[in-house]
Amino acid sequence: MKSLLLIVLCGVAGFFSACGVSGTGGGGINPPPSCPTGTVTLNPTTIVVGGTSAASAPSGWTGGIFSSSSSAATVSGSTVTGESAGSATITGSGWTAPNDATGCTLSGAVLTVTSPNVSISITSPDPIPATVGSGGTIQFEATVTGSSNVTITWTAVPSTGGIIDSTGLFTAAAVSVDTAVTVTATAVADTTKSATASFTVTAAATITSITPSAYYCDAECNILEIAVKGFGFMLDYISTTPDMNYQATASLTSDGFDVYFGLDTAHTSDGPFDISDCRVGGGACSNPATFLDFGNQNNLVMDPSTGELFNLDRAAGAIWKFKPDGTPDDYLSNSGSPIPGDVSIAFDENEMNGAGAIWLASYLIGGMATNGSFIGSAYDSAFTNTNYVADVAAKNGIVCSTENTMGLLACFTAKSAQPNSTGNATFYRAPAGTEPWPLAMYGDSTKTLIAVVDRAVPTLFWFSATVDQTGTVITLTELGSVPIPFTPVSELRPATGGGWYAQWLPGGIVAVKAPVLNATTNTVTDELWFVNTNPNSVSVSPAVELPTNSFRMVAEADGSAVDVESAVISPNDPAKVLLTISRVPTTGTVSTIYTATIDPTSATAANGPFVGVGFGTSLDGKSRYLCARSNCAAVTVQIPAQ
Repeated sequence: MKSLLLIVLCGVAGFFSACGVSGTGGGGINPPPSCPTGTVTLNPTTIVVGGTSAASAPSGWTGGIFSSSSSAATVSGSTVTGESAGSATITGSGWTAPNDATGCTLSGAVLTVTSPNVSISITSPDPIPATVGSGGTIQFEATVTGSSNVTITWTAVPSTGGIIDSTGLFTAAAVSVDTAVTVTATAVADTTKSATASFTVTAAATITSITPSAYYCDAECNILEIAVKGFGFMLDYISTTPDMNYQATASLTSDGFDVYFGLDTAHTSDGPFDISDCRVGGGACSNPATFLDFGNQNNLVMDPSTGELFNLDRAAGAIWKFKPDGTPDDYLSNSGSPIPGDVSIAFDENEMNGAGAIWLASYLIGGMATNGSFIGSAYDSAFTNTNYVADVAAKNGIVCSTENTMGLLACFTAKSAQPNSTGNATFYRAPAGTEPWPLAMYGDSTKTLIAVVDRAVPTLFWFSATVDQTGTVITLTELGSVPIPFTPVSELRPATGGGWYAQWLPGGIVAVKAPVLNATTNTVTDELWFVNTNPNSVSVSPAVELPTNSFRMVAEADGSAVDVESAVISPNDPAKVLLTISRVPTTGTVSTIYTATIDPTSATAANGPFVGVGFGTSLDGKSRYLCARSNCAAVTVQIPAQ
């Protein structure tokens, strides 16, 4: 009983003190183990931004985590990643030591994070343009090397010069004065590394003048010069309202550039037109400048037996008929739709069916009697809608046309032309690289002659044409050729566009008119030559300089001279046009036989003379006819004494 009581008392009073058990004596229970010393190991201890290092604990340590003392590095599991240049101490916590001690920490190891060897360069555009116009754009591109992080930030200063987006697209602001701009590309991998591009945003261009400010011509006009102040727009485009076809080149001047504008009046309405110099991609445009154009590409022919006039209105798709005094009579055709391509008409009073006929050249050839009935069409597989029929002429029942893209002269007879079917034409193919265009024919009871001007060379060719007994087969015989002298050849060139004419005169003389470009001064003059085609005396006269903007030429009824129509802005009133008709005999002396000052916005046949893009002479030589659209006016002229 005493033993049991002792055990109970020992349990109550305390095992160690009441029962004589010593805490340090052998044979007792040991305390929990202490955490030993341990240190994190890094491999490697130095990395670049974006690089990694492997963290590890001493052998036998388990279950803990690693952490970083700074933002220079982040830890995921045992992988340490360098985030920015600097240093970080990588420590461990919550580890179990080899002696089973738990919750142990590991001393830190220092990781050094260095900046990568980053470089950046702007690679596009190359070269960097010196200027960009207001509203223009530049697409920049840059390349980052030395880092897997190739992200780039773009900035442009000053902001008043324009903005740049995250893709490197710079859009210039509309500035009133030229503004220097610097674009900077910065590597995100190392913000100390950047590349720059500097250029100037130019103020919006200003058109200061258009010379001449009015045009009266057919097909492609001579050169229109637009003076533009300011840089940066030169390689962009001209905007016209309404739209019109043109070709343009430019040359630099001291404060901008000049645009040389070759106008093609194959549009369907007359002027005025607003012209602006614009940036590609919807950028800023210059101020609009207005100029007048009345080039409707009309052509006027006459029935020499009756004096009746037939005026082709290309824009309206009509052939208008007029009485010998110029008053309206009727129309032969009125489609209401513009006739495509370059257009010309010719009249043959000796058509094989006994009636005069009008022949129309566009993409193909069509004939129409003076009473309006359709005679026929003649074309060949060589003439398709992709070809460019340039001119047509007719004489002694033979109809000829030129095709400038393939270098063809094609002739056929009305008898061989069947309505709506392929005709039986005879072809002459010019040498490669040539461009036959203006065409004239002469005929009497003994012969039919054809003159063709190759405006690319330029050269005049002439042929004879004969018809076999069936009236369907033509034989073309080349009689001769002679170059048209552009002197000096170092400066003068044939100008592209319209204004090329050829006219037969009696005695084997052919008058040739051409626009001539001075390549040094970029100015265009109209010149005239008389070519003697007689076999024993072939020659070309010296060039005769015609009045500025001479756009129509016709032979006088008796063949003693040619008349030339020209129109310029009136020197006394810029809102009006000075119309001049000049006479040029074979002696080459130019004389003025008629002038008039015209308001081009209101002049019609009803209220007085007007500029005529259809131009002809009367049978008696006393009058000249000026036809524009559906109107003709006859003006009486005084032929100078010879």
